[in-house]
Amino acid sequence: MRRAVIDQPGVRIFVIGLALSLFLGLALRVQISDARIQIFLNKSIDRLQKDFFVDYEVAKVNLSRWGLPLPALVIQNIRLSPMSTVCQSSQIFIDELEVPISISALLGLSKIIPKIRIKEIELRLSDIEKCIGENKTESKSSGNSLTGAKSDEPNVKNIFSNNTKAELKEIYIEKLKIISRTKADQPILLKQLNFDLFYFQNKLSEVHIKSKINALKDPKSEVYFLNSDLTAVFKAKENNEVESIVSVNGKLLDGDVKFFTQATSESKKITYDLVLERVSVKAFAPLVENSDLYKSINLEKTPISVSLVNNGEILLNDKISINSKFKNVLMNIESSLIRISDLEMHYGTKLTIKPFELTVESLSLSKLKNLEQFRNKLDSFDSLGVFSGLLEYKNENSFRVKGNIKNIKAVFSNRGRRDLQNIEQVDVEAIRTANELRFEASNFIVNNEKVEGKFWAQYNVNSFSSSAQLKMTGVTLNDNIWEQFTFVKQSPRIDILWNYKKFDIETHNIKIYADQISLPGVKLEELNVELFQIFSNEGAHNTLNVTIKPSRLSTDASFLANSSVNQVLNPANGFKLEKLNSSKTTMSLSGRDWKNLSFYLDSYFLSDLSPKSESHLTLKGDVKYEIGLAAKLVLQNRSSIFKFDLSRNQSDEIVIKNAP
Repeated sequence: MRRAVIDQPGVRIFVIGLALSLFLGLALRVQISDARIQIFLNKSIDRLQKDFFVDYEVAKVNLSRWGLPLPALVIQNIRLSPMSTVCQSSQIFIDELEVPISISALLGLSKIIPKIRIKEIELRLSDIEKCIGENKTESKSSGNSLTGAKSDEPNVKNIFSNNTKAELKEIYIEKLKIISRTKADQPILLKQLNFDLFYFQNKLSEVHIKSKINALKDPKSEVYFLNSDLTAVFKAKENNEVESIVSVNGKLLDGDVKFFTQATSESKKITYDLVLERVSVKAFAPLVENSDLYKSINLEKTPISVSLVNNGEILLNDKISINSKFKNVLMNIESSLIRISDLEMHYGTKLTIKPFELTVESLSLSKLKNLEQFRNKLDSFDSLGVFSGLLEYKNENSFRVKGNIKNIKAVFSNRGRRDLQNIEQVDVEAIRTANELRFEASNFIVNNEKVEGKFWAQYNVNSFSSSAQLKMTGVTLNDNIWEQFTFVKQSPRIDILWNYKKFDIETHNIKIYADQISLPGVKLEELNVELFQIFSNEGAHNTLNVTIKPSRLSTDASFLANSSVNQVLNPANGFKLEKLNSSKTTMSLSGRDWKNLSFYLDSYFLSDLSPKSESHLTLKGDVKYEIGLAAKLVLQNRSSIFKFDLSRNQSDEIVIKNAP
C-alpha cells in the first residue's frame, strides 16, 4: 500500500525545517530589535565610561554580508576620550566596528564571539607621560575594581586574571594609526592587525598578534622607511604574571632589520636583540632631523650605512637602567670605514662606556666645517684632509687617538688672489687624561718633501690654561703663496719656533729664520724675525713687538727705479746709484696691534759707485688705524743730510715731501 504524501520523509524534514526557521527568525528578530541593540550598547558603554567618554554616530544591524546570511552589529564613527583631566587631549577614533551576531550566542547556547572587525582606528596621544604617571598614582592609591585588593601592578595583568563571560576569539583591524602630539608628522601604521585570543578555565591565557608595521616616515614624502612584519605573544604565567615576546623582521630603508624582545612582569626586566645589516643612517633622519649633527652631515648628500649586532636588557626598577652590548659594528661613510669589534655601555644615573677600540679608515674631516661649534672658524682650509687611525677609549676622561691625516689643503688669499698649500701627510695624536687634553702633530710631508718639525698643544681642564709650541724646518710654503705676499716666486727654507701660552693673558713668542727672502728689487739674506705679542681680556695691556734683521741686504736697479725711492735717492741729492748693499739693517715695530704701530728702520749701506762711501738711512713713524701713516725719513752721507715726510693719500699711495 502506498504511503500518503504527508508521510514522506522529505516533506516531514521540510516542515520541521520551516518551523525551525520561523522560530529562529522570530528569535533573531527579537534579539536584534532596536531596543535590544540599545541595551547591549548601553551595557558596553557603562563598562567603558569608568575610564572614557564614549560617543558614536550610527549603530545598525546588517543581516547579510557578501550575499550570505551573516548578521552583524555595525557601529560607525566612534570616539573615545579619556576621563582623566591630563589625558583628555588624547583621543581614540574608530571608523567602523563590526561585531558578528551568533544565533547560538543570542539563544544563550554559546559564549563564543568568533571575530570583531574594525576598519580603521586612529589613536592620538598627547601628554602621554603625565597620563601614565597619573594612572600609576591612582593604581597605588585605589583598590582593584574587581577584587577590592590594593594593587600597584599594571592593569594588563587583570586582562589575564579575570574570569570572562564571553570568549572573543579574534580581533581584526584593517589599519591602526598612532599619532603622537610631540611628533605629529611621524605616525606609526599597523596594517592587517590580527589578534588571536586563547582561553583556559574561563580566563584569557594567550594573545597572539600579527601585523604589518610602517614607521619612520620620510619628512619629504609619504614613504615609510621601516616596513616590517610584527609578531607578538602575551602569555599568562603562574602567580598572575605575564610574559611578553615581540619580534620585528623586515626592511629599514634599503637594509635589513631584526628585532626581538622578551619580558616577564615579575622580573621587571626586558631583554632584547637587534641586528642591522647595511642600514642607511638616512632611515633615522626623522628622529634627528633638527639636530646640529644631522644638519652638518647632510644625510641627503652623504651616504652612510651601519651594520651591527646589539643585545641588552632594560631594568624597570625605581629608575630605569639599561645594559647594552654591541658587536661587529661597521659604518660606511662614503668611501671610509669605521669599525668597533666590541662595545659595552650602561645607562643609569649617567652613561658609562667600557673600554673599547675604534678603527678609522679614510674618514673625510671636511664635514667638521659645518658643525655649529666650528662654523666660520675653519674657512682657512679648503679641505681638512682624510684621517685614518685608532681610538683607544678607557673612559670619558682617558682616551687616545693616533693616526695620520692626508691631503690637507690650506687657503691663502691676498690682493684678490687665492692659492692652496697642500700638506700631503702629517702624523697626529690626541691624548685625554683626567686633567689635560694634549694634541701632537709630527712627520710633515709638505710640497712632496719631508719637513722636520713638531707641533704640540695642551689644555688644562681644571685651570682652563693652554699652551702650544711649533718647531719646524724646511720648505713649508709653495712658491705661489710666497708670490702673493712678496710679489716674487720663491721657495725659501725657513726655521720656525712658536711658543704660545694662555691663562689670564695670551702670549705669542715667534722666531723665524730664513736663508733668503726676496722682494721686488730687494734681497734679504740670513733673515731673523722675532715677534712677541700679548693679549689681555681688557685690552689695555696688549703689546706687539717685532724685530726684523737680515745679515745682508742688497738691491738692484729695479728697486732704485721706483718713483718713491728715486725721490729720495736721486742725483739732485748726490746719489747716482745702480745698486746698494747693507750689512747693518734693523727694523723694529711696536704697538698694541697690527693696525696701530710705531716703526723704526735703521740701515747703513754702501754704494757700488762709491764703495768707501757709507750712507745712513733712518725711517721713523707711526701707523694709526684712524689717522693713517705719518713718518720721517732721514738720509745722511758724509757731506749732506736730507729729510722727508711720508704719508698716504686717499688712493692709499705713499706721498713723500721734502722736510725742513
